[in-house]
Parts: sequence; structure tokens; C-alpha cells
Amino acid sequence: MTNDGKIYIVITDTAPSGTTVSAPINSNTESHAKKEEKNNLLNHWAKNRILSTTKSIGSQAVLYSFHNIGNFTGDYITQAKVNESLEIVSSLAGIGMSAIAGFSVGGPIGAVIGASLDVINRTVSSAFSINTRMVENRKTNYEIEQLRIRAGLNSILDGSRGTEN
Repeated sequence: MTNDGKIYIVITDTAPSGTTVSAPINSNTESHAKKEEKNNLLNHWAKNRILSTTKSIGSQAVLYSFHNIGNFTGDYITQAKVNESLEIVSSLAGIGMSAIAGFSVGGPIGAVIGASLDVINRTVSSAFSINTRMVENRKTNYEIEQLRIRAGLNSILDGSRGTEN
């Protein structure tokens, strides 16, 4: 501070006389910190990648076993029940995850909106799937009926002797 009551700031690379100077920051120390940070990020990514790959392989093995119970044991009724159960669990998990995502964005109202949107999405998807299966069944039934007519297998129903004349 000077006698005129003002504060002057001077930036220089030399220390003022009568002051002690700490060791200058070494650029190697700074670059070492950056390298260490990069290594930490790489280690974190590698750990997460290994864990997610292991989880994926485990999930695939478990789901393969569940989806092939009928092939392994010959009990196809149990297989159908397991598949229905897995679908229900998957749907509930999806609705729950949507609710959690909505909660993180908008609180309780966001959770309700997220879960509702997922339920609507699943309902619309199921309706389209059911409609597609119905159309495919109609096509298959029509093709079977045409083959029966050509082969003369409807003679019992139409009163003919099985000939086309």
C-alpha cells in the first residue's frame, strides 16, 4: 500500500525483497497429476466395463436356462409359466425403472408420469403385437382353407364326392 491510499497490484515473476518464496510449481508435478487423473478415469472405466460384461454374461446364462426349461426337461407347461413370469417381472421392473427416472427428474409427480408413460407404451405395444398375431392367424387359416379346397378335403362339409366337377 502506498501513501496515496490506493492499492496497486503488480504481477511479476520475481519475488519482492524481504519475502520468502516457496518452491515454484513444477510443470512435471502438474502433468503428473493430469496423468494420474487420466489413469484413475481409465481404471474406473475398465472396472465398470468388466463388471457390466460379467453381469451381462451371467444374465444371458440364467435367461438361457429359464427359456429352455421345456427343451431340457420336456415340461412345456412349466416353460410357458416361466416365460409368463419372466414377462411379468420384466414389465414390473421396466415400470419401476421409469418411475425412478421420473422421480429423479420431477419428484413424486415425475414418478407417476414416468410409470404412466411406461404403462401406456407397454399397452400400445401389446395391442399392436396382438393385432399382428391376429392378422397372421387369419392369413394362415385362409391358406389352410385354400389348400383343403384344392386337395378336396372339405368334401365332408360341402356335400360333394371330392371331385372338382
